[in-house]
Amino acid sequence: MNFVDEEYKLDTPAVVSHNADEYEMVEIRSDNLNVTNDPVFRMSLKDTSTYTNPHKGYLQVTFSVVKAADGSAYSAAENITLKNSIGCLFSRAQLRLQNQIVETVDEQHLCSHIKNIMLYSQDYQVSSATNELYYKQTGTALAADPAEFTTTPNEGFTSRNAAFNSGFKAAKDRTNNSTVVTCIIPLSHVFSFCGIDRVMTGNQLDVELTRSNASDHLFRDAGAADGKVAMSSISMWLPRIRPTPELDMNIKSMLSAGVTSDYVFPAYNGYLTTALPANAGSTNNRIATLSEKVLHAFVMLRKGGQAQTDSAHLTRDEINELSCRLNGRVYPSRRYDNLTTPEGKARGYLELVRQASKSFSYADGIQLSLEDFSAQSVYGFDFTAQDENWSKCPSTVEVVANLAASGGGAARAFACVLVTEKQVQVSYMGGSPTINVV
Repeated sequence: MNFVDEEYKLDTPAVVSHNADEYEMVEIRSDNLNVTNDPVFRMSLKDTSTYTNPHKGYLQVTFSVVKAADGSAYSAAENITLKNSIGCLFSRAQLRLQNQIVETVDEQHLCSHIKNIMLYSQDYQVSSATNELYYKQTGTALAADPAEFTTTPNEGFTSRNAAFNSGFKAAKDRTNNSTVVTCIIPLSHVFSFCGIDRVMTGNQLDVELTRSNASDHLFRDAGAADGKVAMSSISMWLPRIRPTPELDMNIKSMLSAGVTSDYVFPAYNGYLTTALPANAGSTNNRIATLSEKVLHAFVMLRKGGQAQTDSAHLTRDEINELSCRLNGRVYPSRRYDNLTTPEGKARGYLELVRQASKSFSYADGIQLSLEDFSAQSVYGFDFTAQDENWSKCPSTVEVVANLAASGGGAARAFACVLVTEKQVQVSYMGGSPTINVV
């Protein structure tokens, strides 16, 4: 086959875009009259006569961190801020089209934590993600260790304190003194349905967000009083699109012919197990899911009964062996073992990076280094190659582990995020779109 480089194609016609005459972002405010302490927030796109694209949409949240007792401001000396990005503010997120539920995310604060670790590269974390108030948590300290640098006695050598949490400090600098801050997070980070870049029209789109417990989204040291997040406003921004006449005619021709848009996307849902025994031994924890096809599971062992003084990123290093059963089959075929040793950690880390499809990419990576992984151990399970579920019944997932005794007898539990395959069809046959959740 012969080919010619682009520089020699003198007769190549110019490419001209005729996509849209107008592409403006429109703010849709929450239906709530006063959002300060409301537990649920609802936003609705009711203009069904224009085109929009949820993939380009985002949530805007304005808030401050104040004392729970009386709503007063914190001083600069009191260490408290969000545990993660503003995605951790919500325990449940629900997306509706035409008043039909197309996606529900349970334990959204947990799912947001896993997405940040798995999907964000280092470059994204230090740039765009800061608009979400996301800063990678580091070190082994619970909050910002006041000694960022340590000096060796009698020698004068200065080095960074391995326990110092630089992410906590960066986030606290933003929310310090109960400062009112505004943050933005893409809709596609919250809802996987919005990860598909596709225009729609005629659909009423509703977003409902449930506030998470303060212990799931606030992180403080022992010297600060319990806090709460005081919302000033919350809104959703979506594009209002006016295509060129040629494109508009082409789209309307497809709509009148009864076109059906298929949306297939990975849906995230979080699960928390009941409290695990403090003594050493084997455990089997069953997770109930309504999905027929589970693609991935991400599992971590953390302190049970989270409080505001508990970190969202630190995990417990008491897993000797770990595996998952999907409909009775064990994954991986050789379960994760020796997980308290460097050998086991290296394998677990490689599998986590591989499932983010970044194991052999020189261009990017996940948030965690191998050193971070030792204190933030998240184990990934790949179910993408599996037998067909001919029964069409919900799949059964079990987390099977051999645990060492809990240090100090502290309560502990597994936190798990399942990624499942979901399909939604938007049919434009007739006067208004019809939604079919497969």
